[in-house]
Amino acid sequence: MRVRPTEEVAGNDAAAIASRIEGKAVQEDLAGAQAELAKLSTTARAPAEAWIKKEQARTAALDASRRLAADALAGLGK
Repeated sequence: MRVRPTEEVAGNDAAAIASRIEGKAVQEDLAGAQAELAKLSTTARAPAEAWIKKEQARTAALDASRRLAADALAGLGK
């Protein structure tokens, strides 16, 4: 079993940012995790680049589906 603090770790060092990324991922706050990843240096962020691109594509697809649904509903009202 691993025991970790529940509050966010303050600081801008890689360890603090990694801790916040993990906390946000556990809470399924993918946008928050992505925002924290952006704070890392390019070198430190490199291992997560594939996930970042996948998450960006997922977000774009969800946004497009929401727009499509909104447009369809608006079309029903005409």
